[in-house]
Amino acid sequence: MVLEGVYEHLELRGGHLRGSIRRVGTAAPAQAGVTEHGLQHAAISEQVSDFGKEASPVVAPSTGVESGLPPPGDTVHPDWLAAPGTQAPSAALAAVSDSAPGYLGAPVNRYAVSPADHTIRQALGRWASAAGWTFSAEHWAVDVDIPLVGEASFETDFKSAVRELLAATEMGDRPLQPCFYSNRVLRVVPYAQPCDRRAGRGAAS
Repeated sequence: MVLEGVYEHLELRGGHLRGSIRRVGTAAPAQAGVTEHGLQHAAISEQVSDFGKEASPVVAPSTGVESGLPPPGDTVHPDWLAAPGTQAPSAALAAVSDSAPGYLGAPVNRYAVSPADHTIRQALGRWASAAGWTFSAEHWAVDVDIPLVGEASFETDFKSAVRELLAATEMGDRPLQPCFYSNRVLRVVPYAQPCDRRAGRGAAS
């Protein structure tokens, strides 16, 4: 068989046989073609590999998680941590302590008497009014008034202050005792007289 022209590559087929003919001078271009094909294949493989990397999830480092601290760069303001220029709770408490030395967390009741009250009955009337109790002349079940000639103060609750004041009369001619009732009424009776005659002395608190 004679073919006209010059061909770079010929394919021969005969039945189930197959062959090919290449020009020797075209080996380099063919190699170049193979190299170019290999580069293209490598580029495609790299793209596929990069695509797999992009598809895989990115896990951020868990800095500070074990210690309970926020990751670096995150700014977290607890409720108690105000913006700059304001005080934290400890500083605020320190300021309160400085402005109120001796503060124990609850108001301190102070009951005092002096000659300006004239009598124990009048002093008890003033105390009862301040403490939200009822005490008037009819609740003074004693036939005389006891004058006040000195000063005294009691830093305690109303009932304890009344008891301490009247305890000073136990060594006198007319010892007295207080009677406190559930309706917040105060009565003062002679020490020997029960607060509730039906139950005996000391029935009232």
